[in-house]
Amino acid sequence: MSSMAKDRNALIDTRAHALIDAHRDNIDEAKSSRPAPMAPAVFHELLKRGVEARRRQRQIYERADVDVMAKIYASTFLTEMTSAWHLNYYYLAWGDDKIITLAAALAYAHAQGGLQKLEWLELHTNAFGDAGLAAIMRVCALEGAMPNLKKLYLDHDQWRKSPANMCMGQPSPTRR
Repeated sequence: MSSMAKDRNALIDTRAHALIDAHRDNIDEAKSSRPAPMAPAVFHELLKRGVEARRRQRQIYERADVDVMAKIYASTFLTEMTSAWHLNYYYLAWGDDKIITLAAALAYAHAQGGLQKLEWLELHTNAFGDAGLAAIMRVCALEGAMPNLKKLYLDHDQWRKSPANMCMGQPSPTRR
């Protein structure tokens, strides 16, 4: 769940390096992969399938725990998406599949009253194409979605293809 709110450099996989010094190259190499946030129902289903697979392998997990964990995830997800003013999903090498997962999560958050404070959405320097871009634009087009969005960071080619005025009416991309 921490991957919903943490910066890309804050998730470090200590297995990648026994010793990480202050040199940025080592930190970049040690970054953990970051899954896209999922709508709570999707997370719940994924969790149920994982527990069932482990039960078949004779590893014991209680099915009741799944519902408890799903409720905790749903509560945390809505808290984060309701209070967020800046969502930072850049430099993650996400393809269309992860961006579509994110878009579904954002649509769910919006339906639950979230994303009202969101001012920045950073998606640049990922590997998604037209399908991912279309999914994000569909969320932007939802009535009342992200009313305070001021900056939508996309790569230049994505910006040229996007009807970004659905979100903000900004004439040109914000570049970093």
